[in-house]
Amino acid sequence: MIEVSPQPTDAVQSGGGRTLALIGFSARALAQAAAKVGAPTVIIDHFADHDCQQITPHVCRIGQWGEPSHAPTQPPAAEMAARPEPVAECVDLLQRFGRGAPILLGGGTENWPR
Repeated sequence: MIEVSPQPTDAVQSGGGRTLALIGFSARALAQAAAKVGAPTVIIDHFADHDCQQITPHVCRIGQWGEPSHAPTQPPAAEMAARPEPVAECVDLLQRFGRGAPILLGGGTENWPR
């Protein structure tokens, strides 16, 4: 049996809490949930839309997401190597604002979790 506490953890209750790195095709729902409990976030997703930017200034967009030109069972390494700037920008954002942060993977990451 899994027990779930009805109250957020002390770290989150105190306001601020630990930064969460949220990565997904659309990480907006994760970001909104984190914002409700006061957790700061770094968001990486396909849209980086206004809603995400209202939650945190630390948002990065990866335009080509999960659209490999090769067999779908292989990681998109060739695509990442061909377009390093957006990925490098997101890695830099994580290093600056989310170093050591727990990473929550949202939808769209299930095929390439590395």
